[in-house]
Amino acid sequence: MEKIVKYILIFLLFINVVYSKESKQTVQDYFEKVCDKKTCKIQALDVKNGYIKFYPLMAEGFGEFVIWKTKDKKILAGTVNYSCGPACVLSDLRFYEFSSKHLNGQLVKEKVFSEKKMKELYQKHLEKIEARGASGDETLWVKLPREGKDIEFGIMSDQNGSDTFVQTGLAKFNGTKFEISRTFKD
Repeated sequence: MEKIVKYILIFLLFINVVYSKESKQTVQDYFEKVCDKKTCKIQALDVKNGYIKFYPLMAEGFGEFVIWKTKDKKILAGTVNYSCGPACVLSDLRFYEFSSKHLNGQLVKEKVFSEKKMKELYQKHLEKIEARGASGDETLWVKLPREGKDIEFGIMSDQNGSDTFVQTGLAKFNGTKFEISRTFKD
């Protein structure tokens, strides 16, 4: 009987250690599971808001990484990457789900975010801008939130030597996935 009690206590201690470690993870812990120190360098770390701005070490560009807590207590992470030279363009948008089942993250973009809808809205907005005489260097831009939960997306262009962002839409996080809506006026 004493052995059984001993094993139960050891098991409960083990569960407590695992649970404590999992619940204390920060945005940096999740980031390091998808981008290690050999390939990415953190430029800005905001643990409180779950935000990282980073640079890839092997290419020109930059990226952002953000985490959200879902309604079912999982961690959803989003990352956006831009390739630069001479201008920066969106090169990759990914979403990962972290859970006790997927400790290193599982790609879930199609489940939580409609890239197709975002690109359709961007294209409609771009056509409106081009009809009014756009500069021709416009590109799709995605802004992950440093504060808040919603993702902005729109058109980035060079206006007289400085970058100008015009919002096309908003992807609102509902605790499970992102609901995309149009924000530009006709």
